[in-house]
Amino acid sequence: MDFNIPIACLLCLSSLASSVITLGTTPGIQNIFIGRCLAYQELLKPYPQTEVDCNLLWVKFVSSFAGKEPCELKSEDYSGFIEMSLSSIPEDKAMFWSGTYRVAHDYAESGNRFITLEDTLLGYIMNGLTWCGQTAPPGVNYRNCPSYNDCPETASTAFWGTASSQFASQAKGTVTILLDGSNPARPAYSRDSYFAKFELPSLSPDEVKMMNIYVVHAINQPYRETCENGTLPALQQAVKDHGLSYSCRDNPQ
Repeated sequence: MDFNIPIACLLCLSSLASSVITLGTTPGIQNIFIGRCLAYQELLKPYPQTEVDCNLLWVKFVSSFAGKEPCELKSEDYSGFIEMSLSSIPEDKAMFWSGTYRVAHDYAESGNRFITLEDTLLGYIMNGLTWCGQTAPPGVNYRNCPSYNDCPETASTAFWGTASSQFASQAKGTVTILLDGSNPARPAYSRDSYFAKFELPSLSPDEVKMMNIYVVHAINQPYRETCENGTLPALQQAVKDHGLSYSCRDNPQ
């Protein structure tokens, strides 16, 4: 793909990722988990990382939630699994996103240009999967996992919150965040987003020297938010309050 065209063109051509609706735990999740783990390490691996045993990693993962009520799961339940699967991130490579899934991953080039959480082993394995436990045998619920409305700390939200924090804590040098300034259904920056709740607080002011904020807009749609208006000034203030330097650009090349 020619990345000399504006990012806005990518936003125009790429729809935002939609959530996969699954009643219960993803069928065949063990095979998917181990298969992705092996494929990532043997074929994809975009940057040097510590090798892990995929079968042991599966055992660590399933023991985090199996046999437990999904609404009683805590982020700490995943700490051992996450620590086993995360590796350090190269300096200046960490990218965060909110509302720009497809654009961010097209631009990141699967870890070649930038590294998103989904470009790590952990994120690659878990992306798009659904899971939850139950106290009754077999310990995994394949019929009905609760939604966020049923219990805010679901199995997946507890996991992604912890994974997001761990990912951000490893960032060094310059970090990048890509936001959507055209979406009428959601603000570019929200205090309820994973970035605001988990990632920004976990960035180390001692390790992170600069945050580049990129705001992209869809062609032939209104500029609902820019660096100068909407929720972006609040984001810049939050970054400043956290002790980080930043720049903000609308529609960078």
